Amino acid sequence: MTISDLDQCATEPIHIPGMIQAHGLLLVLSEPDFKILQISANSLDFTGYTPEQLLNQSLELLISSDQLAYLRSVVAHEQLDQNPLYLWTVPLQATQKVCDGILHRHQDTLILEFEPTLTSATGPHDAYRMVRSIVARLQQIPEFQPFCAETVRAVRQLTGFDRVMIYQFDADGHGTVIAEAVDPSQESFLGLHYPASDIPPQARALYLRNWLRLIPDARYMPVAIVAVATPDHQPLDLSYSVLRSVSPVHREYLANMGVRASMSVSLVYEGQLWGLIACHHAEPHYLSCTLRSACEVLGQSVSLALTSKVHYHDHAATQQLATIQTSLLQQMTSAQRWMDGLVAGQHTLLDLIAAGGVAIHTNDELVVLGQTPSTHHIRTIISWIRAQPATIDDGYHTASLATKHPPFAALAALASGVLALPLVGETDHYLLWFRPEEIQTITWAGEPTKAVTLADDGIRISPRQSFAQWKEQRALHSVAWTDAELAVAKTIRDTIRTLLLQQATALSTLNRALEQSNAELDAFAYSASHDLKEPLRGIHTYAHFLLEDYADKVDAAGQAKLQTMLRLTQRMDALLDSLLHHSRLGRVELQFQPVNLASLIHDVAETLFIQPEMLEIRIPRPLPILFADPLHLSEVVQNLLSNALKYSQAAHKWVEISATALPLDADQQPWYRIDVEDNGIGIAEAHYETIFRLFKRLHGRDQFGGGTGVGLTIAKKIIERHGGIVAVQSTLGKGTIFTFTIRGA
Repeated sequence: MTISDLDQCATEPIHIPGMIQAHGLLLVLSEPDFKILQISANSLDFTGYTPEQLLNQSLELLISSDQLAYLRSVVAHEQLDQNPLYLWTVPLQATQKVCDGILHRHQDTLILEFEPTLTSATGPHDAYRMVRSIVARLQQIPEFQPFCAETVRAVRQLTGFDRVMIYQFDADGHGTVIAEAVDPSQESFLGLHYPASDIPPQARALYLRNWLRLIPDARYMPVAIVAVATPDHQPLDLSYSVLRSVSPVHREYLANMGVRASMSVSLVYEGQLWGLIACHHAEPHYLSCTLRSACEVLGQSVSLALTSKVHYHDHAATQQLATIQTSLLQQMTSAQRWMDGLVAGQHTLLDLIAAGGVAIHTNDELVVLGQTPSTHHIRTIISWIRAQPATIDDGYHTASLATKHPPFAALAALASGVLALPLVGETDHYLLWFRPEEIQTITWAGEPTKAVTLADDGIRISPRQSFAQWKEQRALHSVAWTDAELAVAKTIRDTIRTLLLQQATALSTLNRALEQSNAELDAFAYSASHDLKEPLRGIHTYAHFLLEDYADKVDAAGQAKLQTMLRLTQRMDALLDSLLHHSRLGRVELQFQPVNLASLIHDVAETLFIQPEMLEIRIPRPLPILFADPLHLSEVVQNLLSNALKYSQAAHKWVEISATALPLDADQQPWYRIDVEDNGIGIAEAHYETIFRLFKRLHGRDQFGGGTGVGLTIAKKIIERHGGIVAVQSTLGKGTIFTFTIRGA
């Protein structure tokens, strides 16, 4: 064996060893004639015939015709696939050796096994009575730990093993002895940890298929299986065989522990190998087929009971968590932002799941509570998690982030453990809990590594020689996330999703109502502005006639009032024009096309007769080509340039226009942020929203050249019809930056 073979334990094909344990006899039979196609090499001891004498012979050579007839009936009527079935206790004809016969079929191969019958073996009725009594006692124990303690005590009493343990696997595959019944003369293994490598993956897979494995004497010499020579001969799969020979590494492992006989019974929880009932004996110890069947039934009963016991174990905590979840839901629905309801109030997400910190990440917004990594590091963690396989909806959790990705070791003090769940599909909207590093002392049953030794044929791997307690200081790990915590996290995530869906539905309804109201308002404004212009023109005309035709009959005060009437009608006409224009914006169909922003700005400046000495227009970087309605976009630029010129008292007035590329949208289209900065008088922050309201001016009617107060309102509506937004930032006395977003070509 070479150094590259050190992983042999994880790859050894233990289901096809080609050998059996020495205490029994194995035959492979053809159907329907029951000829012997394969037989174990120890046939002479059991039958008086060598393998060569038995191959291709009928099974009738070994058992009576009545027994053969019974066998035919069983094969015809019983379900034998992957289901070893006790047939009968029979004497083998030539030797009269009394054996128990066990039959099963696997991969279309009929396998018959014989084991010596114990003269003092427990009968089926006694075994049934004992198991029923044990199960009845266990049903009376609701708590998890006492239930496990009684299980091992009962199995030891039933089987007579020196030591019986319940060995539970953790998320990493390591095992811990959580219950033990042991001969007082032997040391206790309770609480000891065993590395995952003690039971490699293929062995765990076999434990799920075959509930019980007995090794009556670990010092046996494996017996080879002899087969009829065929061109397509395949190794015999012994996954369900009761006599299958175990790995030599495992037998050495038992010898190093001082164990001569062992038995393991699988404990399965929700389809997964949860643990084992492990039995050890210092001397050879054989259990009859009947008693083993009783132990298998007991293991299945305990497995079924695990669900209720685990649930009982978590029941009080579950009730408390349900109360907290209800409180969080109420806080979310009443808070202005649903996220605030999860991190502030009577209860928080940290009350739901114990952790050092929690974070909610949506779009570019991050809300945190407790001790968490920085915003940058949280986003880095989310990006890394999203790159992991099978994390789209189930999320991701680990108690050692640094083990999965070593660069995260720098975050161990805050985030050794992370539990992350996506809130919305394949996005970076995530709910995350963080747990800090907790240095743990783990007591192993011996140093948890296999020894590498030098043998005549090179390097070989062997199990550890000592099982004396060996303590490990484990860093870069947090407290592990429990199944209950994972379930609670998914429940609150689903609650958030439901709330977001409800809010989105309500918002959609409101938006539809708002769109209808806006349409009705636009129609009203259009009608009102159009219908009012005719009587207004009449008032203006008659006032003009009065001044021309009756000026000599009206004193100076009367003439002044007529002049005021003319000015007011002109102002009202301008307001109605603005209202009419604003209402039309909601109805006009925009003509989208590529627009060169730099050229458009140049054309607008020419239209306004803006000279450099009046207003310097600065364009520090090339401007993009936009996808817009050129006529309406010109109106936006015209309004902003006019305001930069109008609302400035600087000796040298300037405006700077720049563009910044934004991320592609969902349709992979480019977007830009356009900044229009001036050195004007500025706007107080309290008026950032006011300036966009219809007919709202911050100054007197005739100050700064006058106006109707509708220009920015129209500009905002134009940009919104382009799918963008408008914002403002300003410092009084220094200038203003108007920003709008718009799609690129």
